[in-house]
Parts: sequence; C-alpha cells; structure tokens
Amino acid sequence: MIRLLILLLLTSPSIFAQQTRKQEKNPTLKESVEELKQSAKAIGGLFKKKKQKETRDSTNTEASGSSEPIQTVTPKILTATSEGDSMIDKNIGVMLQKYLTDAHKADKPKLSVQNDPLYMEFQFDFGEGIRSSYYFSKYKNENVTGDLNADQIDDLVLKVSSYTGGNTEYLDLFVFIREGNDWILKSKIESSDTKLKGCEIGQFIPQKIENNLLIGESLCFTEDDPRCCPSIKRIRKLKWSNNTFVAVK
Repeated sequence: MIRLLILLLLTSPSIFAQQTRKQEKNPTLKESVEELKQSAKAIGGLFKKKKQKETRDSTNTEASGSSEPIQTVTPKILTATSEGDSMIDKNIGVMLQKYLTDAHKADKPKLSVQNDPLYMEFQFDFGEGIRSSYYFSKYKNENVTGDLNADQIDDLVLKVSSYTGGNTEYLDLFVFIREGNDWILKSKIESSDTKLKGCEIGQFIPQKIENNLLIGESLCFTEDDPRCCPSIKRIRKLKWSNNTFVAVK
C-alpha cells in the first residue's frame, strides 16, 4: 500500500511542484512525512467519493426496476397500428375479464392480468396452489370473424384457451355479436359440446364464417384411438340460432 501511495505521489502534478521547491530548499524529514499524510488523505477521499457514487447508482437502479411482470389492474389493451384492423376491438378483453371475474366471484380469487402485444391472459389464484388461466390472441386471424346473424355486420367467435394445471387444456368459444357500435357477449360454448362436434368424444375447431354459417372441423375419437390422435375428422357447419349453434346438414 505504501509503495502504491509513493508511486502515485511521484506521478502526480503536485509532486512535480514539490520537486521544484526541493531544488530551492531541501525539506526536512518532518515536512516530507506531513506532505505524504496529506496526499494519502486526499487519495483516500477520492476513493470514498467514488464508492459513495457507486452505491447511490446501484440503489437508484434497484428502486426504478420492477420485478412484477404481471399487471393487477384493469388492462390497457393494445390496439393495432401498422396492422390496420387486424386486431380485435379493445373492448373485447375488458368484457371477457368482467365475465370471468363474475363467474369466479364466489371463490374470491386473486386476479392477475398478463397483457402482451399479441395476447392477453387472465389468471385466477384460489390459494393452496390452485389456479385457472384463460388466454386468447388479440388478432382476428387467430379467431373467427364474419356475419353470423345476417345483419351485414361482422361478429366474432373468440377462441379462449384455458387450463387448471397438468397437461390438460380446454378451448371455449365466446360469441360476440355486433349490434350497432356495441359488442354483446351472447354465449360461451365449450368446443367439446356435443352439439358442436357431432360426436360423443372429441372437439370442434372453428375455422371461418361463410354465408352466415360457422364452419369448422370436428375431431372425433373412436374407442381404439390414442388420446393424441382422433381418427375421425370431418367438416361441420353450424347456424347461429337463439344464442347457440345448431348443426346444418
């Protein structure tokens, strides 16, 4: 440490000035020791100020950062910019959140909302590790749009995936009908509903709305099919009637 201080003293501008003074008058041993102490004190002060600045910077960084990626307030749903009208109406997410919150009101869960530019997710925490999550894409082409009730206005079949843990995932269809400038949530139908898929075990996957009909594919299982792979696949057409879908032959 002493060697370092001596080296710093020898290379500092003040030392050159001291050397000049030495040529005029040789300092005593006491004076040299006192100068060494003053220089060491000044250098120590510089290190102390630097350490204080680093501590303040670190504290400010920690205070300004956030460790909570999930919002717990009413979501601010992003709308399309360069994508034109390729994203669904921003009010759809708000209406879905209200519907799901009301549906779970009796259990008083804690709601967390993940608001991503591409999708939204609602997670309900019931405590003791029990959770239910619902998520959907904000893009129209990931859902199904078209005129269901022949009023010349496009409606929406929102595909909402849900899971409660494990490897099981469900698909629910939320039907939003456009009435004037307003969206009305008319119905929630499980994709495994027998009326939709037309078989005992399976799932209906909506694909498009054409000629006021919801058209999709029914994936049906036989008794010998493995869980991963339904062997019966057929196109199914459904008509919107009395707030539900009815099969059309």
